[in-house]
Amino acid sequence: MTKEKIKQAALVAFAKGGYEGMSLAEVASAVGIKTPSIYAFFKSKQDLFMTIYHELLDEHAAQLVQQTNVMEIEGSEQRLRKVVEAMIDYHLREQTKTEFLTRVNLFPPDFLKDEMRSRFAQNEQQIRSSLVAIFSEGIEQGDIRSEPLHELVDSFLCLLDGLFLQTFYYNKEKLETSFFHAWKFYWQGISNRTANC
Repeated sequence: MTKEKIKQAALVAFAKGGYEGMSLAEVASAVGIKTPSIYAFFKSKQDLFMTIYHELLDEHAAQLVQQTNVMEIEGSEQRLRKVVEAMIDYHLREQTKTEFLTRVNLFPPDFLKDEMRSRFAQNEQQIRSSLVAIFSEGIEQGDIRSEPLHELVDSFLCLLDGLFLQTFYYNKEKLETSFFHAWKFYWQGISNRTANC
């Protein structure tokens, strides 16, 4: 229980101040323990930071992969759109986690940058594998243009990344409007319109 409280307090502190702006004393005070007590659970500030980072990357990837596996949604457009909508909902619901991921991915501590990028790439590969299945199915069904799968996945992840950043700046109404406009042109770009005419 104490370990989870430490992680929750540290998440808030990292989200507000970044790595450099967070202190273990601040976390200890928030939890109601003395600073040395943190070392019973985490070896260092770096260990605490990377534990939270890894867990949030895994949670983020799991949320996305879960949506790609929702089979009752028919049609590749509906399935892809549902993935984006679910991720927008997740980020709006989990604002502290989103603020943490936004801050640390844009401004990672220099000495952790390589390790963070390596872990990010691992998680992204899991996400890519799930998306490839949707795009492959869409091409086979004639809904999506026959293009290299990695290019289709790249374009989709860029759309997600752009909307992810906007969750940091916009309220729900503005974000939904932005998504509505972005999706219209995104789908026009990848859909196999000639087959649907």
